[in-house]
Amino acid sequence: RANSPTITANYTRPGVVLGTAAYMSPEQARGKPLDKRTDIWSFGVVLFECLSGRRPFEGDTTSDLVARILEREPDWTALPAATPPLIQLLLRRCLAKDHKRRLRDIGDAQVDIETAIDDPTTSGLLLAQHALAANSGRQTRRVALLAAILAVFGVVMTVAFLRRGATEDRVFRAIIPAPENTSLVSVGNGPRAGGPVSVSPDGARLAFVARNAKGREQLWVRPLDAEAPRALPNTDNASYPFWSADSRSIGFFAGEKLKRIDAAGGPPVSVCDAPSGRGGTWNDKGVIVFAPDFTGPLHRVSAAGGRSTPVTAFDEAAKEDTHRWPFFLPDGRHFLYFLRYTYKTMGRERDSIMLGSLDERVGTRLLTATSNAVYASDHVLFLHEGALMARPFDTKRLEFTGNALPVAKQVQYDHSFSHGVFSASTNGVLVYQTGSTTERTQLMWIGRDGTEIGTVGGRANHFATVISPDGKLAAVVIADIPSAQADIWIIDLSRGSRTRFSFDSGHDVAPMWSANGNYLIFASNRNGPFDLYRKSVEGLGGDELILQSDQDKFPTGWSPDGPYIIYDVRPAMHGRATQSASDIGMLTLGDERQPTLFLQTSHAESYAVPSPDGRWIAYQSNDSGRDEVFVTPFPGPGRKWQVSTDGGIQPTWRMDGKELFYISPDSKLMSVEVRSGEASFETGQVTPLFDVTHRAGGIPYAAHPDGERFLVIQDVRSEASSALTLVINWTADLNKK
Repeated sequence: RANSPTITANYTRPGVVLGTAAYMSPEQARGKPLDKRTDIWSFGVVLFECLSGRRPFEGDTTSDLVARILEREPDWTALPAATPPLIQLLLRRCLAKDHKRRLRDIGDAQVDIETAIDDPTTSGLLLAQHALAANSGRQTRRVALLAAILAVFGVVMTVAFLRRGATEDRVFRAIIPAPENTSLVSVGNGPRAGGPVSVSPDGARLAFVARNAKGREQLWVRPLDAEAPRALPNTDNASYPFWSADSRSIGFFAGEKLKRIDAAGGPPVSVCDAPSGRGGTWNDKGVIVFAPDFTGPLHRVSAAGGRSTPVTAFDEAAKEDTHRWPFFLPDGRHFLYFLRYTYKTMGRERDSIMLGSLDERVGTRLLTATSNAVYASDHVLFLHEGALMARPFDTKRLEFTGNALPVAKQVQYDHSFSHGVFSASTNGVLVYQTGSTTERTQLMWIGRDGTEIGTVGGRANHFATVISPDGKLAAVVIADIPSAQADIWIIDLSRGSRTRFSFDSGHDVAPMWSANGNYLIFASNRNGPFDLYRKSVEGLGGDELILQSDQDKFPTGWSPDGPYIIYDVRPAMHGRATQSASDIGMLTLGDERQPTLFLQTSHAESYAVPSPDGRWIAYQSNDSGRDEVFVTPFPGPGRKWQVSTDGGIQPTWRMDGKELFYISPDSKLMSVEVRSGEASFETGQVTPLFDVTHRAGGIPYAAHPDGERFLVIQDVRSEASSALTLVINWTADLNKK
């Protein structure tokens, strides 16, 4: 098999030398501007090698090799003696050092090859023997030679498309499957943030999230010139990857952090806090613009790390719900982003693609849309009713210059996250996934041994679930896809019936039961930041506002004797908070209702849950460099004990207080026996129970009071395609419409 050029995405600007040295044209070796005649040269090199069994230019070092390419002619005597004159002339025209004298169109090469094969004087000659090791019949040699040449032709043309981008009229399409024994995580899957594909700016590599058979989700990278992708270690539960401008690094969200990692491998580095990231973009000056949470404005931060600051102005009075999915334009100062309004006021009819700037916090509306947008190849790409559209855009005047045209149909789209699965490079590479517009989840009873016992309450988009103290009811957060709102529902676990509990617009999340099961406390952003509300389960009275502030608050526990509400205090999603990490708050439900901070450090503590006897509190913290589960006396003070042994998040207690559960980094529900005294706390052996998928926005499992079964949120099989569609030189199709 002839050696083929490495498929390399390349800039076509002076001063840049990229590619496999043996196949470089003289102008490429000098860093000069390239055109299709560079690919003619590469074709000639491969054809020479196919016929002679050796490369036309060789050297002990890259410098020696480049010098021979620039200064010497190939050893034409290395070709078989019976090589037809027409083929010899073709090779000389392909390998002319002056690109002006080189063959101008690869189609002419195909004509010369077919003419040489049809020439009876070449029948049975050494050409076929050397090139194909075949000598049994003229027709056999013709078919084999054509197949070999077409294979070489195809490789070189693929290289050409990836190297130069959209400079030809031909379009190349390919299907890229998920890694073996995995499935793509491409949309929100209901409540969980997803990991849609992202193509590097140079078009050479894809980054995406895939889930294995055990439910473990990791960030993967696939070079387009490699046979297989590779998983990046220590990227569990990654979501929404995006590339640096130089295509060397990847940003992503995991563990309530914005992180970055070298695409070639190495440990990930935390950049800043991002409780529930919704997309990012990275310019050539090392500035990252990103959405730190599912509501509020966009932030900016240095890729080197530090505290993020708002970069867009969030208008609460106009009922703006979220700014998300930013994407830098080529100047590295302006960026596109998606603006969504609250459903109660605007519905989806005013959701828009906006133009933002690092220099001005107030954005400009570009067009009404319901999805993310990216800029590539002089067009803005976005979704409209399931179709991927491209509208020409002038980055100098910052305005559209024509009408939108369709690029692809039935592109995967998640209503809950207002996000479509598509990405494009600067040089004509487009990748997208087709499929249904939604994915849903179901509640499943699972035994301690992992046995599935049965489903409860039908399919929906579940965020979180928590079981009442008597084990008869479950409170769940369910997202409504068309309105992109979240409400709390109560499920009768014996009958499976479902009743809506909260009705206001906005996101009503994080329900927690009182010890007697008569009340639920929850968080809602109906008036801006997430505040705490209480409501009777019997439906008596309305929603009682019990804590309001300019910070975001999410209840995580309710002490058994009733006076304390435990909650996460997080940086305000509208850029008004002063702390840099989440803390644990405590509210006394007395007449004064004075909130205090139970635990405040420079790190992130969250998901604090009091023990059934009220003497201890379990929580997760990243003060050791990664999330672990700890226990400390409540209401304190006292020392802390580490419960998890190799990472852990989202702890809960068994009803008798003798066991703790949490989720491990490899997405397993873990169990650990605990024993406590007046001032002591001991842990037993940590035991994995079964696989459970971590989900942003709430705990995905709840232990029944008997401790023998769990109510778990499970994914329903998606109708999305299991593969990605790759299109090279996608704009050529637009010119034909």
